[in-house]
Amino acid sequence: MRLDKLNSQIAILKQAERDRQASEKSATIAKNALTESAAPREIVEKLIDKIFVFPGNRLEIHWKVADFTKFE
Repeated sequence: MRLDKLNSQIAILKQAERDRQASEKSATIAKNALTESAAPREIVEKLIDKIFVFPGNRLEIHWKVADFTKFE
């Protein structure tokens, strides 16, 4: 029982580390894209996968980098 609990906690910690690394990579990609001397259109193409426009001018943006909207 105790071994199962420890293995579960290890799995959670490993996943948290993978998530942190993915977030860090996404932030680096986004920062690099924004600091390059690229035209605004080129920056948009690097960061945004798709933009959906719905009635009432509601927008839904699908980013190429995970969790991009959570970074400052």
